[in-house]
Amino acid sequence: MAEELDNIEAFEAKETSRKLPVGWLILFWGLIIWGIYYFIVNNGRVSQSPPPLRGGD
Repeated sequence: MAEELDNIEAFEAKETSRKLPVGWLILFWGLIIWGIYYFIVNNGRVSQSPPPLRGGD
């Protein structure tokens, strides 16, 4: 009985051991596509200049 529990390979599904679930693939490619879109849309909008200084009182 203990030898059966020690053999983890016997419990592994061989046909799906090298495949990713569809949800993970959708998340992975969706984040990549969103990142490209976000970069294209916001490229040049971000200003790196410091905020204006207040005048001396």
